[in-house]
Amino acid sequence: VKNGAYTEYSTLWPLIRFGNDPEKDRSMAHVLLFYHARQGETSDTLFFPLWYHHGSPEKTRDASLFLHWYGRDRAKDKTRLTFIWLLPGTDVALIRYRREGDEVRHAVFPIYTYSRNEKADAMGLSFLWPLFSYEKKGESESDTDVLWKVISYERKDAETSEFRFLWRFIRKSTTKTSSTFELNPFFYTESEEGKGSYWAILGGIIGVETTPDERKKLRLFWFF
Repeated sequence: VKNGAYTEYSTLWPLIRFGNDPEKDRSMAHVLLFYHARQGETSDTLFFPLWYHHGSPEKTRDASLFLHWYGRDRAKDKTRLTFIWLLPGTDVALIRYRREGDEVRHAVFPIYTYSRNEKADAMGLSFLWPLFSYEKKGESESDTDVLWKVISYERKDAETSEFRFLWRFIRKSTTKTSSTFELNPFFYTESEEGKGSYWAILGGIIGVETTPDERKKLRLFWFF
């Protein structure tokens, strides 16, 4: 077949074909399950259905069936790599790695996940989730969980933090001007600068409220 500058030779068409166009710097080769096409610096190679490769100055993609997927976008400074994947080009995989600008994410399921954003000064880590997870943002804000919510610790700044055990069985919260402690349902106490303090037993059966001027008020069954 000849069409302008394009020439193609084939046998057992369309199973075996070879084409070339020197004016457009284009070529093609197709042998049974193997296919390769090139135009300038851009090329596509396929060995159906096991392997595929695309290469160009802007992008690179490479994949093997259910084994690996690699993508690189140079214009967006984006890279993605997965092993033992279920959906191509996604993070649904046994092992995954992704980098986009200042952000990096990688994971080995179900062992760990890790993320890092240099620009936002943020980091996240989990190990055998929900066994352990940790998140950090900036110098002072962090969140730590053990066995999901069995033990958790959250810090928003140098003076604001919260600790929990068994969600709210034990809870301690502090800010610059206040503090709260709970041992549910047995004991509760809180204090706030300028507003006084309060403690109670068994959800308020017995409680004592202290005003800022140190006056005390006994409460029975919370509202009496």
